[in-house]
Amino acid sequence: MGNPIEIKKFSKLQNVGTTVWKRNERERYRVRCVNEAYELLRECLPFDEDEKRLSKVESLRLSIIYIRHLEAILLDERHAQGCNCFDEFQRQLIETESKRFR
Repeated sequence: MGNPIEIKKFSKLQNVGTTVWKRNERERYRVRCVNEAYELLRECLPFDEDEKRLSKVESLRLSIIYIRHLEAILLDERHAQGCNCFDEFQRQLIETESKRFR
């Protein structure tokens, strides 16, 4: 391995490995940050996670419903008394669960 050409090749291979490792590390960090953000979001939602942990898609869907529900309360505070905003979400959640076990 004393040949200068062989040393250059080995050095390039080492750099490629380091580059890939850094890229993978950045991706792991990004995914970790996204997952932490979803956990924070789930903590703000009106859902008891003792029953079931919401998926990312379910968390986003419930967030949309919850935001619309809060908007409706701002427009008319009586909305909260007869609200059925979450009924459709609950129905979809039950339907999804039943499909998983088929």
